[in-house]
Amino acid sequence: MYLLYFCIFYSKGLSMDSTETHYTCEVGMVIDCPENEICVQLVTHSRNGICQCVGDYQRNSSGMCTPIG
Repeated sequence: MYLLYFCIFYSKGLSMDSTETHYTCEVGMVIDCPENEICVQLVTHSRNGICQCVGDYQRNSSGMCTPIG
């Protein structure tokens, strides 16, 4: 599964720190992601995604999204 995410992020020119925690989710399902995260679509025309921190938040060393600054 990690290889799939790596390939998708690499092909989009994005980077993913190997220590980061990413939860899989279904786009449009509000309760799929932890607090302060949204589901981001991985592939066009697919509902599969991963949870990422909302704006002005970043993932801390324990894997939670916390305010920047």
